[in-house]
Amino acid sequence: MGRGTMTRPHNPEREVAEIDRASLYRSHGATSRDTGRYRSVIDEVERFWGKVDRHGAGGCWIWRGQLNEWGYGHFRRTLAPGAHATVKAHRFAYRLLVGRIPDGLTLDHLCGNRACVRPDHLEPVTNAENLRRRHARRRAEETRS
Repeated sequence: MGRGTMTRPHNPEREVAEIDRASLYRSHGATSRDTGRYRSVIDEVERFWGKVDRHGAGGCWIWRGQLNEWGYGHFRRTLAPGAHATVKAHRFAYRLLVGRIPDGLTLDHLCGNRACVRPDHLEPVTNAENLRRRHARRRAEETRS
């Protein structure tokens, strides 16, 4: 062997895993703005639920994908080849399992866990009510400390 050259021992299981992983992805092609990146061909809903741990503390369904700086889950939806939109994971889950969020309302995490996407832990409320509840939770936490 030459200097810096390494060969891996033959591992058929690894080859099968690489083949399976490769078969799940496809390139968008040269006309896409995402040239060179690979997108999963599995269904968007299936991809979403693959990022959720349904065994979290307190019965929460914890988002294991990307979190923003405030701790809310983000999910990247593919609208069309090369066209994407990032949505909040808890809003996407609510829409999938419950339905549309009423106009003028936001979702309050009743469990207080911003990474939770479990629909029965989310309640549509006005922004003012959401802020009131958040401040009440913070005051309660401060008195416990």
